[in-house]
Amino acid sequence: MATAQTLYDKVLTGPALIEHESRVSVLRGCEFFDDLASAELNTLASFVELRAFRAGERVFLEGDSATWMAFVVEGKFSITKQGTSQQPISVTREFKSRILGEMALLDGENRSATCTTATVAKLIVMSSAEFDRMSNTLPGLALKVLRNIAKLVSRRLRAASGMLVEAAS
Repeated sequence: MATAQTLYDKVLTGPALIEHESRVSVLRGCEFFDDLASAELNTLASFVELRAFRAGERVFLEGDSATWMAFVVEGKFSITKQGTSQQPISVTREFKSRILGEMALLDGENRSATCTTATVAKLIVMSSAEFDRMSNTLPGLALKVLRNIAKLVSRRLRAASGMLVEAAS
């Protein structure tokens, strides 16, 4: 009985192979994925794409609908939120091995902040549809990625709690 061929079952050649190998190489260099085996990185590369940005380019806008998250490969990003005076307030600066847009991808809400590049930057992007496809077809790999996201979100929450306590003191 023949089964349906998936992207990671296909033999890649020519430009498709070079593009896939490039994604694998970038994933391998991202410390967020350090706990994944080579075979898992090779498979994960089928679910992501690479995007490059110029300095000063807006990556996403607060309030936009969210259909993807990204892992920072290189560059620095300014994360801002609209304050009550309608002036943007700097929330943080993101850099290599951090995640952008994970909250919106996980909870389906609109973007909670605006993200702008502070330098030339490269991202590994995973769309909601690709994350769902990975979750359905390779739940073990999706769980590893999700667990890494949860660790980073937990660190951010702990840091925010510490800042709230400091501000209240």
